[in-house]
Amino acid sequence: MKYWVTLLLHPVPTTLVLYLLLTTVLLTTLHLTSDPLLGITADAVLVVLYWVLYQYLLYHLLHRYRSPNLNCDISPLVRVEVLCVELRGITATALLLPRPLIVLSREVVQVLSREEVLGIVLHEYTHLRYLDSLTILLIVLSDYLSRTLLITYYPIPLHLVVLSTVLSVIAVLTLLRFMEVRADLSVTRYLSWRTYVEALQKILGDDTRPRLLKFLTPHPDLSTRIRYLREPHLRSSLLRAFLSTYY
Repeated sequence: MKYWVTLLLHPVPTTLVLYLLLTTVLLTTLHLTSDPLLGITADAVLVVLYWVLYQYLLYHLLHRYRSPNLNCDISPLVRVEVLCVELRGITATALLLPRPLIVLSREVVQVLSREEVLGIVLHEYTHLRYLDSLTILLIVLSDYLSRTLLITYYPIPLHLVVLSTVLSVIAVLTLLRFMEVRADLSVTRYLSWRTYVEALQKILGDDTRPRLLKFLTPHPDLSTRIRYLREPHLRSSLLRAFLSTYY
């Protein structure tokens, strides 16, 4: 069971399941009614329900694996519940529903010092404070609905459909990267950047990636994060720090 909970925390399998459900519902609706608008509406409702149920399911499953021997009462700076769980690997994430929750795996708490753990918690707390997961949901949903309606009611060449899809994916990845940089910089308001960098180094280890992947992943690679955290002229400006992740 722990394996499945760990898998649910990973965005890739959950995203694949979501797209499979979306395609199934849309095709089924079109087969039953031949009304594309009804199919698109059903997909929109499904996306929202999936996101809400996913958050609720994870919230209750993670509480089953609470670690009673670890103290997760980190700091009064973080005004949400911090939950330490008995899961494999290094995991740190945040859930918005049913109540804001920051989740840390046992390994995070054991490997890092108390100050370093605070840095990771503050990073996740920033995602909660800015409602990042809800923002991404609304943007992806709006993009999906607008493009699907456009394709359904107006004849658009296939190459433009493919181009719009690629541009949409790039836009979402760019926004996710911006959110990660913002969360990193917010930590340095309360904690030394050196302490936070040490925490990232312990968690990420050798985070070397192929050059292409450096630009196609939401999280900047470790060397990039260290650079904008270390250099004052980047650390003092969110825009400059974000742009620095692309060169």
